[in-house]
Amino acid sequence: MVDTQVIPAPDSADPTFRFTHTIRYQYRYQVPVRLTGQVRTSHGRILGDLVELATPENMSKQGILPRSMQNEPLQDRPFILDCRLSPKAIEAIIEEREQNPKKDIQLILQMAVQYLAPSFRLASGDQAGQRPSGDAVLAEPTMWGPGLGEIRSEVATATVTIYASQWSSEFAPAFGVGRYLVVELPEVTSGGQGQSPTQRRISAASEAIVQMQGDINAGHWSECVEHSRAVLELLRSPDELKPILLEDGLSDEAADDMLKSMKSAFDFASKFLKKTARGSAQLNPALVAKKEDAYYVYSTSVALVNLVARKLTRANGSPE
Repeated sequence: MVDTQVIPAPDSADPTFRFTHTIRYQYRYQVPVRLTGQVRTSHGRILGDLVELATPENMSKQGILPRSMQNEPLQDRPFILDCRLSPKAIEAIIEEREQNPKKDIQLILQMAVQYLAPSFRLASGDQAGQRPSGDAVLAEPTMWGPGLGEIRSEVATATVTIYASQWSSEFAPAFGVGRYLVVELPEVTSGGQGQSPTQRRISAASEAIVQMQGDINAGHWSECVEHSRAVLELLRSPDELKPILLEDGLSDEAADDMLKSMKSAFDFASKFLKKTARGSAQLNPALVAKKEDAYYVYSTSVALVNLVARKLTRANGSPE
């Protein structure tokens, strides 16, 4: 192994690490033919799988010769590998970066390298009675009997450091860090009793968030807004939510303002869901949600469910 380098993949629609991992070898002994593995953080969290690209650099044609005692120059074999990153993986990277005093990021590549190794050697021809030098002699039988070669696998590990300046100038802009928000919704516990109506609505809203995320990924904008109905139900009974806000330390006025602001935001989403005008039996024209509409409703829904769920979790005395 010579070295390992990483850049943000410039041609990927998703945030992706692109590694160049170079292996040094002698083709009389073993030729690297395939590489697989995973990328982990310095604390062992798996970020994603390594995938070889169909690139000219990865398309190689190597000869393999019988082993001999002769000196032979070392060869370099580069592998171009991608590791696609999910939003959760990027969140894990940012968390570990914040824990590093220098704000650097250490990535660990755990790999399995497959080699083609010869099972024969050249006779030396130095001793009397030996065959002349250059004759191939079968030396190492395979599981099927004498053979010319076999595939072997070896485990390899490499460490790559992304320095703080590199992350800020190259990786963060390429990955869109700062242009989207990753929120992990807490699980609301019942505190030893059956779930309250508010807890049941939060559970239903959390399930709706998962559906909305799928709609966003698939580009189904109207369906995303439609699935926000369960989130809207959280605002049907503000009298249930206000005590939760007050118990978490908000003043009466602040709690009222927060509920009003959330209701105002979801009044927009409700326009895509209502079939008739308020106070009338007349049908409204169908409103078709655009991408930005769906993103607004989705981000507002995530923020609302995250806020209410975390405050209720604290009210129940459970750790977040």
